Amino acid sequence: MIATIHSNDRTGLLAAALVAGGLTAAGTRPTLVAVGANGAQACGLARLSGSFDLLRPDPRDAAAVLSGLAARSEGDVIAVLPTDLLREGGPGKPGHLRVVATACRLTAAQALHATASGAWHLRCDSELGQPAWRIAPRVLPLKLPRLSPLEQMRLLAGDLGESMRYAAVALAATLLAVSADPDAERFETGDLTALMSPLSPARDRDLHERLLDCAAALGDPVLQGAPVGTAGAAGGRLRKSRPTPVATARLRATQPARLRA
Repeated sequence: MIATIHSNDRTGLLAAALVAGGLTAAGTRPTLVAVGANGAQACGLARLSGSFDLLRPDPRDAAAVLSGLAARSEGDVIAVLPTDLLREGGPGKPGHLRVVATACRLTAAQALHATASGAWHLRCDSELGQPAWRIAPRVLPLKLPRLSPLEQMRLLAGDLGESMRYAAVALAATLLAVSADPDAERFETGDLTALMSPLSPARDRDLHERLLDCAAALGDPVLQGAPVGTAGAAGGRLRKSRPTPVATARLRATQPARLRA
């Protein structure tokens, strides 16, 4: 998966940190590419750390860096980019997802680029239900949770508390599922349930396995203990024991109420 998260403020950086934390909890080590757009984002970048490979390219080199990472056959990439770097790329490629996550209103030009690029909108809990741009064609079925200043500092430092861990895994699982068909007209929680079903189509088997890894992470309260199997071929993923039905149901429900649409 390659997910580019576009933002005008620290919201995108927090979303990327959550996704990276969720992927790490599910047994992978993602690469996080962070490009700051303003002072607030630069301050957050200075605090950013965690169990991921961090790249901080110059904005002028961001496209080349992402192209190089996209050429790899394995590994997840989460990129935080300014909304001004949204490009009208036409139909998205499987595995490549564009997301807009910002607490600020987009300008008319930014909204036009966001719509033309096929970006999905990740709403913020502080938006009071208002989208970042007037007509967001496709909206993810959860909201970025409201975090206190202390929670934000802990998240950027790679410290996922209990509630943030659920939010992180739920967001990571959702982006994994949506990235499999980035041009879909909509995506709902029920679609995530279908992808986790044993009757999932053969072409979705790898995605099915990864979503079960996410559910298994939720079934392990402390995320400790050695993995049962060996590292898989996809991005060095560590294969863990399969989740219980309870853990799977928790992921289907998208965890805390404040994550629900």
